Amino acid sequence: MFLAKLSVKRPVLVAMLVLVFVVFGALAYNNIPVNLMPAREIPFVNITTSFPGAGPIEVEQQVTILIEDAVSTLSGISSIESFSLDNTSMITVTFTLGTDIRVAAQQIRDRLAGIVNNLPTDARAPVVGTFDFNIAPVVRLILSGEEDSRDLFQYADTTLRDRFSQINGVALVDVSGGQEREIHVILDMHDAHANMVSLSQISRIIADNNLNMPSGNLSAGNRILSIRMVGQIDDIHSIGNLEIPTPNGSRRLSDIARIIDTGAELTTRTIFFDNTTGMRDENVIRIDLIPNTDGNPIQIAGAVHRQMRGIRAAMPSGMHLSIITDRSIFIESSVNDTMGNIFMGVLLTGLLLFLFLGDIRSTLIVAIAMPISIISTFLLMDAANFSLNMMSLLGLATSVGILVINSIVVLENIFRYKDMGYGKKESAEKGTSEIAVAVMASTLTNLVVFIPIANMGGRVGPLFTEFGLTVAFATIFSLLVAFTLTPMLASLILPEKTYYGRIATFVNRVMGWFEKAYIKTLEAVMKNKIRSGFLMGVMALLFVFSLSIYNKIGLEFMPLMDEGDIDILVELPIGYNLDETTSVIDEIQRIVALNPEVLHINSNIGNLGRGDRGMHLARTSIKLVDHAEREITTQQVVDKLIRDLADVPNAKIRVEAQTAMRFGGGGNSFTIRLTGLESERMIEISYEIMDRIRDIPGLINLDTTTRPGRPELVIEPKRDQLALTGVTVRDIGTGARAAVEGLISSQFKEVSNEYNIRVTLDEEAYRTPERLRNLTIMTPQGRFQMSQLADIHFTEGINRIIRRDKAKMIMISGGPATGIPLGDITTEVNNRLRGLQLPDGYAVRLGGGAEMMSEAMDEMMRAFMLAILLLYMLLAATLESLKQPLLIMSTIPLALIGVFFVQYMTGLTMNVMSMMAIIMLIGIVVNNAIIILDFANMLVREEKKPLKEALLTACSVKLKAILMTNIAIMLAMLPMALGMGDAGRELRQSIGVVSIGGLLMSTVLSLYVIPALSFLTERKKVI
Repeated sequence: MFLAKLSVKRPVLVAMLVLVFVVFGALAYNNIPVNLMPAREIPFVNITTSFPGAGPIEVEQQVTILIEDAVSTLSGISSIESFSLDNTSMITVTFTLGTDIRVAAQQIRDRLAGIVNNLPTDARAPVVGTFDFNIAPVVRLILSGEEDSRDLFQYADTTLRDRFSQINGVALVDVSGGQEREIHVILDMHDAHANMVSLSQISRIIADNNLNMPSGNLSAGNRILSIRMVGQIDDIHSIGNLEIPTPNGSRRLSDIARIIDTGAELTTRTIFFDNTTGMRDENVIRIDLIPNTDGNPIQIAGAVHRQMRGIRAAMPSGMHLSIITDRSIFIESSVNDTMGNIFMGVLLTGLLLFLFLGDIRSTLIVAIAMPISIISTFLLMDAANFSLNMMSLLGLATSVGILVINSIVVLENIFRYKDMGYGKKESAEKGTSEIAVAVMASTLTNLVVFIPIANMGGRVGPLFTEFGLTVAFATIFSLLVAFTLTPMLASLILPEKTYYGRIATFVNRVMGWFEKAYIKTLEAVMKNKIRSGFLMGVMALLFVFSLSIYNKIGLEFMPLMDEGDIDILVELPIGYNLDETTSVIDEIQRIVALNPEVLHINSNIGNLGRGDRGMHLARTSIKLVDHAEREITTQQVVDKLIRDLADVPNAKIRVEAQTAMRFGGGGNSFTIRLTGLESERMIEISYEIMDRIRDIPGLINLDTTTRPGRPELVIEPKRDQLALTGVTVRDIGTGARAAVEGLISSQFKEVSNEYNIRVTLDEEAYRTPERLRNLTIMTPQGRFQMSQLADIHFTEGINRIIRRDKAKMIMISGGPATGIPLGDITTEVNNRLRGLQLPDGYAVRLGGGAEMMSEAMDEMMRAFMLAILLLYMLLAATLESLKQPLLIMSTIPLALIGVFFVQYMTGLTMNVMSMMAIIMLIGIVVNNAIIILDFANMLVREEKKPLKEALLTACSVKLKAILMTNIAIMLAMLPMALGMGDAGRELRQSIGVVSIGGLLMSTVLSLYVIPALSFLTERKKVI
């Protein structure tokens, strides 16, 4: 072989070439960013539109539908999902994978620009963003102090928001808590009657007298002067000096109204509780930094920490800013733990090699392949814009054992030639050249398996691209090292005469005993074809039995990582105000604080997330101490809190462990999407679905978006009276809104900040429905009471309206209890819903984590089948045979036997990580058969040995190499299988356990099955 010959003849040249990869790989390592998972361009575009004072129906009809119609004709749209809520429209447009999300967002902005004038005048301009609502904040901060809550909010909403928004990768700075400053102009009802003025009139006067505007250009000789009228009010007292025309003459606004510098109505509240000190603070502002789809959490958190000193130095005296959540810590820990698994795997593999080879020089020749291949891999990772994340590092961790396979096989063959009497240089050249085809074939089997993994489609496919390609990069370098550095070092540092020390002598003696016992039992199996056939029958029965075990293995999307974050979602009866809800949250915090694992508690009252707002709702976020400081997992804390909070009265409580790995809304939960035409019929169907699945064992947190909204007072105009009085429906609606919420007249500007000027009536004027009926409406025909122009009655309000692809939708969600796989729940849900009779135009579909799990498993199965096909094609082309690839691939069912048994015994589920390990095993387990059959082929072809004798000889000669390579891979996987390290070990453990189980079983069985099957299927003397 050219490379082997060159390496022996030009060792310095080869050493320098290899050193080039090592040097540039080490330099590239410092350039590779760190992240939790591979950066994925999630094709979400969010459109948020504020429509103050509007209910869900008005928001849907006047805002949501208009926007949906405008953007729905864009190309590449996968789905459109909308939430019409009180005051807000939230639309998520999902594009197909591969769509340039920045271009898509700009196209949506262009479409919205064409319809913005068709939106209601009170609606604000739609805001387009490319962040995912399901992405957890990277950094969460708390601003506290003795200052007024308005000052805290003002500082957070302006100074801190602007400062943090400038950080690269931050898509949204979410500020919650505190009170927004407002200027209130409060008109007494009696003064309004006496002076014949309305809120609309006063609001218009304030707006007309509070503006700056350009007034054109003036030519003055050879100069052109710009004319600008400056009329903006710069003093609150100036508002009260405005003249208001009345039938009794002009009056100053301050004579008929009170002007107050105050705050907006409080609808939310943030509470922070430090469980280490027992400090509770209600005067806090929470600041969440949410990344965009390609934002790097490590870089974002690093930028925040770097800016903290400067921010604190510039803060007003008495304010305190602290970081309470930093997900970059978990990310760095997960990366460090995975790197630790890699180093431990390298160490264990090196010790194994020394034990088998018994010579430090031989061990060095093989072991050097691992660090050189790993360091060189960083060069290609940097060129491919990969990051050091869980998936790419898992690729390196799983490849540690694979990296030494080629060098072990090459070195073992070099020793065989030395034992035959050849010199070390000639042994290095001949031994490498003879085994080159088998080594290349085994290497290519790994590559053709990881290519389908790296090219999986769907939403989860891009997640495994870096994993598959990283293993492929490392494997390519291991092949290069095996054909260059291994023979070169063997020709230089191996002694001419092999010397075995005490360790090597002992190991060789043990291997000799083991080899004799193995060959003796193999000869008994291959005594005749009946015995070989009997063995095949036993293996077939064992495989069938393992399939029955597979049906008992749980199925889920992704193992839940223990990040120490818990959310408690609280829903109280409609009508609870902030103080009543706060009282319940205080009781919940008291119960939660009894757990020593809790570090701090942060409650956001009035906001449940994703548009669910109301003073009867609250979301409590719990941060646990570091994993090393507690004895129980996050999920065990969740189970305890579910029991402890079960007795809180009048509260619907859900407790969930949280993870930053949301995958676009998919988690360990399921969602039933019910779409249809009529809301009333959909509600009936949703109740039927709830009744069918409510008692499924292990199903918890069952919830539905179908719930009543706040009670409403409906104002229905008397159109005959309106015709007589000259009053319009808009006049009545504006009058009612002005009385209840007030009218935003304009903004009061102070320095660079702007505050709303709200014109409203005294609270006593609209406190009760009776007073609302007596509300005075000013018309050109005089004054009229609301009851004269409209009927007012109570009705049940709507909480929210959800639409998907322009059809109305109701969502029913739930999740599995601890120890219950998601697949078991979804299977039973499907069984319960199989007999559901749906009218035409109505449909039910599983979504959420269940949908992601189904999609991921489909993609994994597609990759599995493609890997098998490519493997067969490769082996057939390499061996120039259509039959032998089938013999070699018989090791795959043997590996599956081990996989199913080990998963059943350890209680691990079948998930995307374990499925990926199974696909990976396809390329590994066939190496045993390749090594045995390639050598047997050579003996039959060159030495004319009978097939049976050739197989027995090949199994005897290659036994040590097979055991070394397979045990090396299993030892490299051992740190992952044992769950060493805290952060992210759940993902690593699935891969490690499955890999070891499948490899162990296939190694033991293939040593008998491959030769026996080859002997059984013999048709000619030459194979």
